[in-house]
Amino acid sequence: MRPLSRIFIGLALLLLPATVATAAPFAYITNAGSDNVSVIDTATNAVVATIPVGVSPTGVAVSADGTRVYIANSGSNSVSVIDATRNSILATVATGIEPSGVAVNAAGTRVYVTNAASDSVSVIDATRNSVVATVPVGAIPLGVVVNPAGTRVYVANSDASRVSVIDTGTNSVIAGVPVGAVPYAIAVNPAGTRVYVTHVPDTEPVNGTVTVIDAASNAIVAVVPLGLNVAATGITTSAAGTRVYAAGILGGVFVIDAGSNRLIDTLGVEGVLGGIAINGAGTRIYVANIVGDTVAVVDLASRSVIARVPVGSLPFALGQFIGPDAPAPGGASPVIEYYHAGFDHYFITWMPGEIAKLDAGVEIRGWARTGYSFKTYTAAQAGTSPVCRYYIPPALGDSHFFGRGTVECNETGRKNPSFVLEDPSFMQMFLPVAGVCPAGTAQVYRVFSNRPDANHRYMTDRAVRDQMVAKGWLAEGDGPDLVVMCAPR
Repeated sequence: MRPLSRIFIGLALLLLPATVATAAPFAYITNAGSDNVSVIDTATNAVVATIPVGVSPTGVAVSADGTRVYIANSGSNSVSVIDATRNSILATVATGIEPSGVAVNAAGTRVYVTNAASDSVSVIDATRNSVVATVPVGAIPLGVVVNPAGTRVYVANSDASRVSVIDTGTNSVIAGVPVGAVPYAIAVNPAGTRVYVTHVPDTEPVNGTVTVIDAASNAIVAVVPLGLNVAATGITTSAAGTRVYAAGILGGVFVIDAGSNRLIDTLGVEGVLGGIAINGAGTRIYVANIVGDTVAVVDLASRSVIARVPVGSLPFALGQFIGPDAPAPGGASPVIEYYHAGFDHYFITWMPGEIAKLDAGVEIRGWARTGYSFKTYTAAQAGTSPVCRYYIPPALGDSHFFGRGTVECNETGRKNPSFVLEDPSFMQMFLPVAGVCPAGTAQVYRVFSNRPDANHRYMTDRAVRDQMVAKGWLAEGDGPDLVVMCAPR
């Protein structure tokens, strides 16, 4: 079996001439030769952090809300889960052999990892950071992508000349689409109607193509030739879905018109290119230069390279490596409250992926918005304190608890070793002093169900708090008014 790095570098060296040895969202670049990830601030095109991960990281995926980054470590058979709010490793998940590509669904609940030497896809529950299924696919799977609806996963099987289509509801392969030799990377348009596959044939002459698949019928609708003795590796689509960009193994970014499925331009980018991604504004593309240990930044308006960002050794960045646009500095996000009538449980979250999942009611049923909400910061601000999130296992409630400040968070874990710490800094809030909140903030109250199936409710309306107490729930907090934390307004 051939790991992704050996496949790519072997081809690159074969094709290179003998004389050749290249508040905005962040780009996360996997450096296979340095065993780390470079974090690029796309506002300044500078590396702002370097995160050690596993051995030979290749694939990368950023969650839709930008809080998690998943790294496939092909040399250590694992996925590193990065907390993007702190640029630190949150968890390491064991996978199959030589994980190469990784993708996360829009809801942020499932992560799909191709295992090149196991001919399988590992399905990770992102809320537990554990593998919940292993799906057999074709030989040496590399690229992987999830459709926007989260219902289908597409896998490029490089030694089977086939794309496997996985039904996410059953975690089983429901179709196999025959494509050209050595399918490598894969992308799906924002509408979920077209799937694009690059090919890197390992025989000469290398005449690469991009295969276009109709997602409704799983039929090939076009094969786009890229020219003589060229091939493409990474691939991405514009936010509008009108353009497809493919990175050339010997340089150049191929631009395909999605309406006509024709090659309409080639942008001059030198190097042995790997992963490619486009920023949220659709104005710039970022391309990993594997041999040059850089990331090229291409301005689409001028069609020119405007920066080359030095990163680690052998940057691959296979997958969607650019996160969403960051919120405005100091901006606060709404925390939405949900209620499950069958359980008589309350739950709160600010995460867009979780909100979308709860509102859809497909994967998890029975939850409805109460109409109540308050605000939180999702990143630390002056004077704020982290609020952790624990999962309470079914035997004790099948619920969640939000601990304000590190003292309460640590004490909760010490007293309840069976609780699962999902995030030590899920929210950033102000803490009251003797029950008094800082000026310009809102008091947050907490009540406890006082039942074996433990549940807590959080609110800013004291009248609602008092109604819950009248039902037998216990009020918790500091000072005469029993305040637990203070929310930004």
